Amino acid sequence: MAHQVFICHSSTDAIIANKLCDTLESFNVKCWIAPRDVLPGEIWGAAVVDAIDKTSIFIVILSRQSNESSQVVSEVERAAGKNKIIITFRIEDVVISKVLEYFLSSRHWLDAQSPPLEEHLERLAGTVKLHLDGKDSKKIKCPICGVELRGDAIFCDMCGALVNKAKESKPTPKVLESIPKAPEPVAKAPEPIPKAPKPTPKELKTIAKEPKPIAKAPVCLNCGNELRPEAVFCNKCGAPVGTVAKPAAITRPSHCPSCGNELRPEAVFCNQCGIRIS
Repeated sequence: MAHQVFICHSSTDAIIANKLCDTLESFNVKCWIAPRDVLPGEIWGAAVVDAIDKTSIFIVILSRQSNESSQVVSEVERAAGKNKIIITFRIEDVVISKVLEYFLSSRHWLDAQSPPLEEHLERLAGTVKLHLDGKDSKKIKCPICGVELRGDAIFCDMCGALVNKAKESKPTPKVLESIPKAPEPVAKAPEPIPKAPKPTPKELKTIAKEPKPIAKAPVCLNCGNELRPEAVFCNKCGAPVGTVAKPAAITRPSHCPSCGNELRPEAVFCNQCGIRIS
């Protein structure tokens, strides 16, 4: 399998670089990383140039050491010149040097300063998979409730199911309880309404003698205020006669309060962290 990702790092950040390599390769993403992939007797510079040219994604681990490394600058410059997808993985709060800023400032970074590091590594691996598989332009369907989701969705934003592992594991009882159930059909037919008995002649005479009810004054449907018969608007709340004021619209958050991911208006769960949207 050809290498897909080039990992650029300072030698002092080798531990984090190797963890990143292991994480990506656990997602079936083949990585090129030095010194592991430099063959004995091979010229170092030629091996690096050849690897950058053959891979499609270039990840640079940004730290204080790599920010000052001329070797890192050379590799970034090569990747930018070859129009590679460059992902900056920042592990320390550092003011980027001007030469690296020239190549990296226009590209979105992935900040990994806050622990735990493993969560940032898995997030980066998911981003790399999206670039390699082209899933950012596709739609997928939740295998539990069938709703259409974005290609990068991790959780279904309607039923909360974990989309990536839904085929491997059955939904939890909590997920099944959250899916609305269809109402059960009514088995019994409605009972017939009994016919009213015909009034007797004596009852008809009594009905004829009863006084006619006095017409009540109209009232406002919005606030209950009594109105004049010719009123067009209520003199207390101002609502047009015969209408009810619309209730205030219920606003829902546009972004997840937990991870900040942008939500669909009808979303019930966040499709990135799985939290239920209240």
